[in-house]
Formats: sequence, C-alpha cells, structure tokens
Amino acid sequence: MTLHPIEPGQRLGTLDRAMAIAQAEAVVNSLHPAEDPLPLVRSLVQIALLFIETGQLALQQRAKTLLLRAEALLSHPPCQQAKVYRAEVAWLMYGRGLLYIWQRNFVDALVHLRAANRAFGDNAQGLSIVDDGLGRYYAALNDFHAALFHFERSLARRSPNNPDRLLSLVLLGHLHQQSYLHDRAEVYYQQALALAEDLGEVDLKLQVWAGLGRVAAARRNWEWARQCTRTALAGRTSPYELQQAAYLYLNLAEIELGEGNCERAQTLVEGDAAPRFEALTSAVGWAHVNRMMGCILTQRLTQQTDWDSQLAETAEDYFLDASMTFEEQGLVAPYALTLHDMAELYRLTAQRQNVPNDTGKAIRALGLGLSVLEKAPQKATSLSFKLEVLLNAIDPILWLNRKRDRLRAGTGAGEGMAIAAREQEVTLLAVEVIPAAGLTSLAEQLPYTVFKTVDTLLQQALEISRERGGWLAEASSRRLLWGFWNHSLESERHST
Repeated sequence: MTLHPIEPGQRLGTLDRAMAIAQAEAVVNSLHPAEDPLPLVRSLVQIALLFIETGQLALQQRAKTLLLRAEALLSHPPCQQAKVYRAEVAWLMYGRGLLYIWQRNFVDALVHLRAANRAFGDNAQGLSIVDDGLGRYYAALNDFHAALFHFERSLARRSPNNPDRLLSLVLLGHLHQQSYLHDRAEVYYQQALALAEDLGEVDLKLQVWAGLGRVAAARRNWEWARQCTRTALAGRTSPYELQQAAYLYLNLAEIELGEGNCERAQTLVEGDAAPRFEALTSAVGWAHVNRMMGCILTQRLTQQTDWDSQLAETAEDYFLDASMTFEEQGLVAPYALTLHDMAELYRLTAQRQNVPNDTGKAIRALGLGLSVLEKAPQKATSLSFKLEVLLNAIDPILWLNRKRDRLRAGTGAGEGMAIAAREQEVTLLAVEVIPAAGLTSLAEQLPYTVFKTVDTLLQQALEISRERGGWLAEASSRRLLWGFWNHSLESERHST
C-alpha cells in the first residue's frame, strides 16, 4: 500500500482538525500579550502544531511565522517566571523540531528536539511528547529500531489511565505497518481503536481506520480494506485534510487494482488523488501517483490480448519518475517497492515480446531494490521477501546462488548481526520465501546440481538457526528440510 507520512501529533478530542484550528484561532485573537504573554504563546504553538500536521506547505509556512511570533514573546522572560517560561520554550523547540522533520531538515530537527528534551526537565508529559517526536524523526530516517525505542519509551512514560497513550499506540501501529510488520501493526491499531472509542477521539480514530485498511490490503482482504479506507475517508472532508484524503484515494485505487478493476483505479488516481496532490504541490505525493499509474498500466498490459508497446513505455516512464523522486527524498521502502513494480513490467515485456534484455533489466531492478533495503537501518523484511520471490520467479538459479552466498557470509561472520541471521531472517526464509518460490515445482524441472544447491542452502539455514535463530527458526528449518527430502524421494520413485 501507499505509505503515508507518520503524522499524529496531538489528540484533538471530539474536534476534527478544522474545528480545532478555528477554536485555536479564536483564542489567539482574544488574547493580549501585554497582560500575560504565556497564554498567547501556548495558543500560538498549539495552532502552529495543527498547521504543521496538515502536511501542506502553505500552512506549514504559516506555522513557521507563528512560532517566530511565539519566540519573540518569550525572548525576555521576567526573572521570577523563568521556570514557567522554560516549559513554553520546550514546546516551542518541539514545534520547530516537528516542522523540520516534515521539511526533511534532519540536522536542525534533532537539535531542536534535544533542546526541547532538556527544557522539559522532569516533566513526564513533555518528555513523552519529545519521545514521540524523536520516534518520528528516526522513522523518517528509516531507522526502525531507534524509532521503536522512542515510541515504546513514550508509551511506558504514560500511565494506564493517561489518554495520551492513544498517541503512542497509533504511532507504534504506523511504524510497524510502514515496516511491513502487519500482524504487530494490527495489534496496536485494534488497541488504539478501542481507546479512541472510549475517549470519543475523532482525528486519531480516522488514522487508525486508515492504518487498518492498509494492513487489510497488504493481506489482500480487499473488501475489509475498502470498508476501513472509506470509513477513514468519510471523515476527511476539510481543506486542512487534503493530504490525508489524497493518500486515502491512492489506497482505494490500489484496492481496486488488487481486484483487477483498472478503470476504477485509474479514475480514483486521476480524478481524486492527483488533483489533491497538485493543489498540495507535493513532489512525494506525485511520485506515489506516478507509481500507481505505472502499476495500473502494467495491469492493463496483462489483460490485453495484443501487446501495446506505447503503453509499456508509458508505464516505464511513470516508474522511472517515481523511483527518482523516492531516491532523492531518501524514502527507502517506496523506492524499493517501485523497483519491484518496474521489474514486474520488465518481466512481462520479456515474456510477451521475447526480449531477453528486459529480463536483465528486471534482475538489475530487483538487485538494486534488495541492495537498498539491506543497507537501510530499517529492515522491511516482508518487502525484501516480496522482491526475493519475484527474483526467484525470474531466475531461480540466480536467486538460490544469492541466498547461498548470503548464508555463507553469515556463517563466516560468526556475529549476531550477520546478514543471514539478522531479524530472524532464517526463520522467515524457511517459512515464507522458499515455499513461495515453489520448490515442489523446482523438483520436477531442475537438475541435480540445483537440488544440491537447495539442500546446501537448507542445511546452512538449519545450522545458523541452531546458533542464532532460536528454537522456532530451527524447527522451521528442520520441517522444511524434511519436506524437501521427502519430496525429492517421491519424485525419484515416480520417475522410476
């Protein structure tokens, strides 16, 4: 699914974003800094945070102006109120840090979030908010483990009765969903949904429904995905929610495409998502639109009897434009996913047009995608396997050799962070990749040398599982190895 920016910053209660902004603006207009500047400072920072979270450049520029105004009011604190002013300075630093994350100015973002952390001192609520911000900072840098640390620490700092736990649950759900860890994401989303219902929370509940829709779509549960996404979309009617609505329309398009409805998918992209991203002047949004259009045209090619070379070239152009933007913005998962989609197009072209060169292009695209994912701090393991399975379908021997080399490298390294063992990859390899690759069909088609390669691969997986993967990895490897041997014996008996 199209990945949204991780965006919840505040609980808005029973208000939607438009109502919250209107209320905050009314408060700002009613206050006079000459009497006491602190209430005005709080309101200025609050409305700035609301503008920042819209994801809209024009509103974020207004947020910057409001934060500068708040800074001017805090520039000369009375000595007797220094401690009170310090808390407002902390919120100001947090607001600036959040704005810099959205602008992908990561150096200044970290400086301001750390300043906020110092200024909050021992204020548990403030420190939790800073942890939320630091988690979002590391998530934007694709560092899953650092983001997880801060989100979990924020949750731990909030007591069981603290309604702000809802923020932590939503953030943890988003982080796991964007890392393709859908089961864990669903657990957090369900907890968040129950809490949002109890609190009467509007904005965050809509985000939860959107997240549940993305999880359902990843599992190809199209009808439930559609219901969740439309529930989220029904509440995104305000001009302040243009970005959220645009991404949700892309998600709906992907659901329609999953069911083979190319016409409906294209209508949703061109008629609903694209105009909103155009109004937002969002380069990343346009990249998602381009990727989706490439996927739609690729699906059209699979449904047509006659090959349309012009359509294939147009699809390739969409993918290339999207991949360049994702690469420039450092968006690892969307970049790798686009390379996967491009490889699908090249594979289709090679099959339908008998063009061997396109097979090579598909393999190179997948190799680049896997390389990008392996180097990233964030380990989108399920996404890696998506690319692995396609590579196996295109060239099984190349895939097996690549796996063998990686396992050998892991065995030789002898470290817990070795590539083959990291993130319990051996377990996932045994449970997901090899069955998806279709070893039973390989048994009937490939020569003895390939059987030997598979056997060696599984033996090495078992060895690494014993050393570092734990009992589940070892059991999975043993089960698969036993199944492979049995299938080999059955094939041999049938052949004689």
